[in-house]
Amino acid sequence: MGDDAAVAVHEAGHAVIALWLGVPVVSVDIVPSPVDGTVGHTVCTALPPYVREWHAAGDPRPVPDAVRDRLEHEVMIHLAGDMAQSKAMGGGQGVTVNESRFGSVVVGWDWHIGDVLDAITQGRAERRALIRRLAGLTWALLEREIVWATVCAVAAALTEQRRVDGRAVRQMALDVTARAWAARPPGG
Repeated sequence: MGDDAAVAVHEAGHAVIALWLGVPVVSVDIVPSPVDGTVGHTVCTALPPYVREWHAAGDPRPVPDAVRDRLEHEVMIHLAGDMAQSKAMGGGQGVTVNESRFGSVVVGWDWHIGDVLDAITQGRAERRALIRRLAGLTWALLEREIVWATVCAVAAALTEQRRVDGRAVRQMALDVTARAWAARPPGG
């Protein structure tokens, strides 16, 4: 798999899992950035007001269920890039969470994935258990035939066009779904 194809699958993984989790995708690209050295980007909409308000209040405990769910989705979207790339190369679901200042940034916030994990877990053991659980859920989504076909469609579009907007990602998902439904045997 060439560099562009690997980056395309990686970014497509982020975008498609975001879409499946109900997080609107703004754009996805495989255009290198001379500013931060990244080679691809998936941009989703900003976090909803209820999450931003919780954060502005100092991340009080216990974390409200809706906030926890939305932030867990952020972690899954983050994990999906490496996992999609690993799947495309015939590897397994093992992946690490990039918590560096150059890792995935939660849009509309200056938080990185490590910050998100700190806010919704207490201690290393809980953090590791959460990452394992979310990695398992993310891998299970990528293993679904329709999800993987959508990742492949978005990756192909990225390889050809280098950038697609969120509307195009949604349309590709609809097209893949429609083809899958049309291919079903009668009564099946």
